[in-house]
Amino acid sequence: MSSVRTFAFIVFVLFFSSALAKNLKNQETKSEQNTAPFLTKPFVLGRDPSRVCKKRSLLTEEFANSLAQSLVAALGPLIGRGTIAVQPPAPVVTVAQPNGNERIWGVNSIGNIWTRPGVNGDWTQISGGLKQISVNSSGRVWGVNSNDDIYTRDGVNGAWQQIEGRLKQIHVSNNGRVWGVNSSDMIYTRDGVNGAWQLIEGKLKQIAVGEDGRVWGVNAADEIFTRTGVTGSWQQIEGRLKQINVKSDGTVVGVNSSDNIFYRLGVNGTWQLISGGLSWIN
Repeated sequence: MSSVRTFAFIVFVLFFSSALAKNLKNQETKSEQNTAPFLTKPFVLGRDPSRVCKKRSLLTEEFANSLAQSLVAALGPLIGRGTIAVQPPAPVVTVAQPNGNERIWGVNSIGNIWTRPGVNGDWTQISGGLKQISVNSSGRVWGVNSNDDIYTRDGVNGAWQQIEGRLKQIHVSNNGRVWGVNSSDMIYTRDGVNGAWQLIEGKLKQIAVGEDGRVWGVNAADEIFTRTGVTGSWQQIEGRLKQINVKSDGTVVGVNSSDNIFYRLGVNGTWQLISGGLSWIN
């Protein structure tokens, strides 16, 4: 009977957490509606201007999820389940910090944000929820959530700050310049937190930037393009990839529609096949 009562209590806790999250979200929506008249000129990248870019809390769903997981983890031993295993982040972003240590950032399949100090460190969950994340060598973190809202923070100890506009994918270079693409594959860039979004000609579904500022990307047809920063012009590179990235030494890596892995040494290199298969590479 004790196990039955414990199970019933856990079900109640999960129901309570869900209801609490819904209530907080409703309150948040009402608050946004009350402030809507002040948003007379919403800024939305490549979207219908009538759609106001709302500031949504990152903490509502994460709070309820954390509450439920913490309580179930605490009660787990009582019903023989043990503690809940942390869902491993994927995809993962690795960044070399100024002190020489690699800090790893990642988001998992339900949008939780995790970080750890290198391969041998322990995972720490960061408040908020993102579907994709990018970090530069100074530790500045950028990301987008499931609503394509854009957020940034200064490393582990910073606080999330929402940036105007919407992007489906984002990448920050080591000089602080941010590049991204929106749901219509339109390309935007800005000079850090205090810059302003600038539209770049062309269309890409995914984008990446190297340490030297060279931009790489792939379009909806998996065609590959590159350019030298803001002032350059697009140059098509032979081959097709569904996703691409650039290492700190300028090596370009990517995967194709069959999950084959390729790399090349910059613009003048040639594509080389690597054994194995991946759906995403960093």
